[in-house]
Amino acid sequence: MLRFSSKDTETADPLLKAGGALTRRARAWMFWERYAPVLARAVLAIALFLAGAYVGLWQRIGDPWRLIALALTLYFIAKAVLLARKTPPPTRADAERRVERDSGVAHRPLETLRDRAVLGDKLWQEHQTKARSAAAQLRPAQPIAVIGPKDKYFMRFIAPIVFGLAVIVGVGDNIQRLRHALMPSWQSPMDPAKVTFDAWVDPPDYTGRPPVYFKGQQTVDIPTGSELVARIQGLKDAPRLKLETGGLFGTKYLKLKRLGPDSFEARTILTKSAKAGWRVGTKRRVWNLVVLPDSAPQVDWVEEPKADKRDRLSFQYSLNDDYGVEQLGLEMRLLGEETAATDTVIVPLSGKSVRETKGTDAVLDLTKHKWAGRKVAGKLIAIDGTGESAETREAYFTIPDKIFIEPIAKAVAEQRTIIMAGLAAQQDYAPLPRRTRAEWENMPRFDDWETDQKLGRAPKEIQRAAALIDAITDSPAGLYEDPAVFMGLKTVLSTLRHAREIDLIKPVPDTLWSIAIRAEFGSLGTALEEMREAEANLNEGIARRAPQREIDTLFQRYDEAVERYIKQLTEEAEMVDAEGGGGGGGRNTDEIEELLKAIEEANRIGDTEGARLALRKLADLLENMKIQMAKGGQGEGGDGSPGEMSEEMKESLEDLADLLGEQRELKDETEQADKQAENGGDTPQGQGQGQE
Repeated sequence: MLRFSSKDTETADPLLKAGGALTRRARAWMFWERYAPVLARAVLAIALFLAGAYVGLWQRIGDPWRLIALALTLYFIAKAVLLARKTPPPTRADAERRVERDSGVAHRPLETLRDRAVLGDKLWQEHQTKARSAAAQLRPAQPIAVIGPKDKYFMRFIAPIVFGLAVIVGVGDNIQRLRHALMPSWQSPMDPAKVTFDAWVDPPDYTGRPPVYFKGQQTVDIPTGSELVARIQGLKDAPRLKLETGGLFGTKYLKLKRLGPDSFEARTILTKSAKAGWRVGTKRRVWNLVVLPDSAPQVDWVEEPKADKRDRLSFQYSLNDDYGVEQLGLEMRLLGEETAATDTVIVPLSGKSVRETKGTDAVLDLTKHKWAGRKVAGKLIAIDGTGESAETREAYFTIPDKIFIEPIAKAVAEQRTIIMAGLAAQQDYAPLPRRTRAEWENMPRFDDWETDQKLGRAPKEIQRAAALIDAITDSPAGLYEDPAVFMGLKTVLSTLRHAREIDLIKPVPDTLWSIAIRAEFGSLGTALEEMREAEANLNEGIARRAPQREIDTLFQRYDEAVERYIKQLTEEAEMVDAEGGGGGGGRNTDEIEELLKAIEEANRIGDTEGARLALRKLADLLENMKIQMAKGGQGEGGDGSPGEMSEEMKESLEDLADLLGEQRELKDETEQADKQAENGGDTPQGQGQGQE
């Protein structure tokens, strides 16, 4: 009689379904009985090694003991794997026999129920009835003790307890300690009692704050962007610093940099609150770092911009920030134009970073600006060290321009305006014309003009300015009293004619401004412009706290510019018909000397605000001397009668020039003495400074 088994019948028959569950359970017990004795020693070795890692045992005793324990653990694992591969797994038939044997049932009733007859037969039906009766008597298989008889020391109970306690002891650092225990490199033992910790926080430079030390505290408030510096001593092998910033993936370990044989350092930038900590054996140190967000600065007008008596834009402002404003700019928007063109001018601050100031005066010389004489809308924009900004409301004003009286100066200023308009249009030169080879060969070998190659391709404003400058320099006889003005215009004309691209024209407006000043005020005006430029550079260097070497260089250049200006004042004074009493020269000389000393001393001690005030006062005093001389002669705006420049004033100017020269010689001698001291020369002065 032919038979076959059907899985559909097995899942539909309740007896077969119950028998299948008993079979799977028995098979699981058989897996345990066959493989548990094989893997027991390996599992015990793994549990003990992990427990040693979690409680920090391997860190404390170091190598070679850690390596020996690791090698033994790997040996037991390898041996267990080999034995397990040789042990055959229990089959389904083995599990069914186990269930039938433990239930006292014979004749394999589960197999009989799965079989089906091809042809019906009463005898087969009776056989099925007996099999179903036997299958109903099946009971779960009973497990066989395979570990207990071999475990005389009850390690099956001790190992889990030890492992659980180790996990509790090392909670939070278990993964890191396990990684350290599995490292194949040589590890030295460590004694937690000899380990020392140190940490501090370096705030960002923009805050101007000193380092923050914990001083026995565990929690500190720090600015965003601060750098945590943590050091550990007493270990030969580098641990890792744990940093927790919150969240699911907010834990990381920082690698350390070796500082010495037994000291290490870790650094990290913090942008959000975190908890940093060391853990060496049972010794632990944790620091809580609360990062405070940076607030935006605040800025406002106190007095809106207006022109002062010297054609400068003056205004007053107030600002404050939690850590200081590093940049302050005046953003201007040109009014009456279809395109909203903007331009920003930097407003000098009293220092590299200003936390708070109220009613501060600001003076900007914008007479050289491309929008001089035009109405604009402006607002102040303050930016702190993190890049956050704030701005004021718009104020409406006219940018002061310089009024030129001399015809040549006035003409030069007009050409400068035309060229700046061409540059503002941002039009590049037209492309070069294409020529055939024959045309190139027929061109003159020397053509100083090449109009179609150079000026002919320039924007119309550049061509117009070149034509006008050419016109006013065509017949110079009797027109130019100062050859420097004429030669300067010729140089500009040559630049305009021979430039092949717009970038070569960009320096021309500054050159024309210098020429216009020279044409209007003579060599004294040039010296005054140089002095103002040197003053601005020195002021900027003092404000940003430049290195002392750079400050010394800027001060020397300012000193030289002042000397040239005084020299020009002296020469102008000698040409003035000195009649009547001018008075006050000696007082000016003494005051200038005191201000020069005050600037240098304030810069030496780091008083940037004092240095700036003295510098501004000195600049005003020097310009007042020019105005006093102009009232006595034929200078700018002189409406007084000649004869007010006294001999005392001229002598004062000469004394001041000599004073500046003596100061420079003294400074050179001091620098030379310092260099000799640095090269090994022991001078009494050097010894005295060293004792201080």
